[in-house]
Amino acid sequence: MASSRLVHEPGDPQANADGYVSYPYIDMAEQMTSMVRTSRAYEANMVAMNAARQMYSKALELGRRS
Repeated sequence: MASSRLVHEPGDPQANADGYVSYPYIDMAEQMTSMVRTSRAYEANMVAMNAARQMYSKALELGRRS
């Protein structure tokens, strides 16, 4: 995988002597896949945390009745 890509923009102040500007290589499909995967993992963790909190609350309720 390339670490950067060169774009011919001779008017850009960041251009090199040949008129090329170096931009970071970003694979949009890979970034979107990572974002969706991270979002789903976060959602699953929140569901698990809420379920655990409900179980702990119910256990405390049952403990008070004893």
